[in-house]
Amino acid sequence: MSAGSAVTIDVDGVRHYHAIHGLPPPRGPDPIWRAGVPRVLELCAEHRVRATLFIVTEDLEDETARELVRRAHVAGHEIASHSHRHRYELSTLAPAEIDAELRRSIDVITAVTGEPPRGFRAPGYTLSAPLVDALVRLGFRYDSSVMQAPAYWAARAAARLALRARGRRSASLLGDLRQFLPGYAPRGLVELPISSALGWPWLGTTLALLPAPLGAMETAVARATPRRGPVVLELHAVDLCDAGDGFEGALVQAQRDLAVPLARKRGRLGQAVAALAKDARPLAEWC
Repeated sequence: MSAGSAVTIDVDGVRHYHAIHGLPPPRGPDPIWRAGVPRVLELCAEHRVRATLFIVTEDLEDETARELVRRAHVAGHEIASHSHRHRYELSTLAPAEIDAELRRSIDVITAVTGEPPRGFRAPGYTLSAPLVDALVRLGFRYDSSVMQAPAYWAARAAARLALRARGRRSASLLGDLRQFLPGYAPRGLVELPISSALGWPWLGTTLALLPAPLGAMETAVARATPRRGPVVLELHAVDLCDAGDGFEGALVQAQRDLAVPLARKRGRLGQAVAALAKDARPLAEWC
């Protein structure tokens, strides 16, 4: 593989953020699909970037979501699988259950775009041997779940402990800790890992929270880090939302980046996307 870059966007619905923070299910329309996804597509169009969108296909039961995904596909974005229901425990399920989740996501994406997905990102980034075996068996060409950022694992572990101390339980799992260490890749599948900067997560969340000069520095370090494949930036559709988009107060309080004004977040994320725009291609074109 040649050196280059890829912009990836996880489209996790608001209910999954409630689950991460141990909150009751949300009420009403999903602001991430209503506001975040259109803004993601606008940001990519502004910088002429063809991205990879990892879609939770259960969401495509909604016609508005289906139309946005069709629009993204027509614009040249890759539509990849983020599983059917985004079950955080997917990696721990029996092989038959894993197969059913993956097959359903393949069927839905194929029905909406006319093409089966070639790539996968695991809910919560958590892989296992049975999950990898199923991906290979069902014809996926690559995975992009590994994040070589020990600091991310430490932050996740601390967040789970803090929730437990308050009598709440996060739906996310710690998973196989090797996934957060440099050089790890699952056997039998092409792995296009999410990039990091000196062991720190290089994500939309961190870029949204960092002052613009520090974010630019993190982007420069991530791009300069030696690698075999493309430098992979991971954003989430929620990264282009803020507290004014109709999120419940408890989630705004728990999800700190929602308190950052949209204009400021858009500028910081746009800075990172612009830095990659010249050689960015969808992940499927890197394997």
